[in-house]
Amino acid sequence: MRIELSSEQYADLLRLVSIGAWVEETVRTARSEPTEHVSDLEQHLFRAAEGTDAAVHVQKDEEELVPHESIEDDVDTLLDEYEENIFAQTLAHRLAERDFLENASEFERAEVEATGEMPERVHDFCGSYHREFAEHGVSRLHVLTMDTPKGSDAPDERAAS
Repeated sequence: MRIELSSEQYADLLRLVSIGAWVEETVRTARSEPTEHVSDLEQHLFRAAEGTDAAVHVQKDEEELVPHESIEDDVDTLLDEYEENIFAQTLAHRLAERDFLENASEFERAEVEATGEMPERVHDFCGSYHREFAEHGVSRLHVLTMDTPKGSDAPDERAAS
């Protein structure tokens, strides 16, 4: 197979491959699965730039080729933003589901149990958390312990130590 890419398209491809490789290696490492095939494919892609105008997007780091520092910086920034976004979305959805179930009627709970799906009303709860996290991050999120008075503005000091 042969693919013709401009230098900029090659740089974009390196960004995409770097992000994909990071995700796959993270998941496979957590599962104790091999990841050599990912590294091999990356090296194959990096070597493809040798002798072309796209070579400026690759640099040597010890014994292997890696994306140029500017591409790695872009990838790091994108992954940081992605992780923040996923964290906020996941937290908002889980808290919304919890709040919904705490306020749900018996009929709604039975429907969730039967279908395994949350009704549209859960989005009302979710929207509140999305607005909160967009405006304040998690700075106002506190975990209350059994010793924390309900309605307290600050977390229990003992929980922090």
